[in-house]
Amino acid sequence: DFMLGNTNVLVVASMVPAVFGRSRVRNGLLVGLATAAFGKPLMIPVLLWLAIWRRSTFAGAMVAGAVATAIGVGVFGPGSYRDWVTAVGARSSFLSTPFAGNHGVTALAPAAWVPVATLVAVLLLIVLVRRGPGTGLVWALASGVLLAPYAGTYAALPIVLTLPFVGSMSPMLALAMVAVSPVATTIPLPLYAGGILVAVLALREPRAGANASWSPAGIARQPPVSRVGP
Repeated sequence: DFMLGNTNVLVVASMVPAVFGRSRVRNGLLVGLATAAFGKPLMIPVLLWLAIWRRSTFAGAMVAGAVATAIGVGVFGPGSYRDWVTAVGARSSFLSTPFAGNHGVTALAPAAWVPVATLVAVLLLIVLVRRGPGTGLVWALASGVLLAPYAGTYAALPIVLTLPFVGSMSPMLALAMVAVSPVATTIPLPLYAGGILVAVLALREPRAGANASWSPAGIARQPPVSRVGP
């Protein structure tokens, strides 16, 4: 992935201390730098998750991102950023159409992307607020495939970080995710990501405090939630 010029390996690596470490400012520095350097839309759901479940980490990411952006503007000038936004905007209509390498919703059904992305965005906010940190993390990491106007196979890489939580709650689901991934992360990528989002909602995760440190082992040791009434 990285040798081909894609940066998702670096982006996902920057998420590791943020999502698996305690809520500390220093654990958000790499995420902030990666967000400022690469401008990936898939970072937005992750930052929302951090804002709810890792507030100190989120603060570190915001500070690092702001400082890195300020340095970039100072070194390269605001014109470079303006040119980048203009270039992305000029290619947005092409990127939202079927083409070789696009495995997003726009590759399967271009007209369906806006309603799908809107629905997923609304559900993402509901899941982040009403479900536990593990379920919210899966949605934050996998929903980017459905929210972005286009997605290559490399867009599935953040899903790797969901496996510790999914494996601790449902080893069979984690095994299925890995087993089908060589094929599922190509043309059927939106169906793969959507299936993960739906499947994880069936996992009975106990809700912890907003500032609690999440760990797969810790969640697995807790008893299932007993739900009474609607």
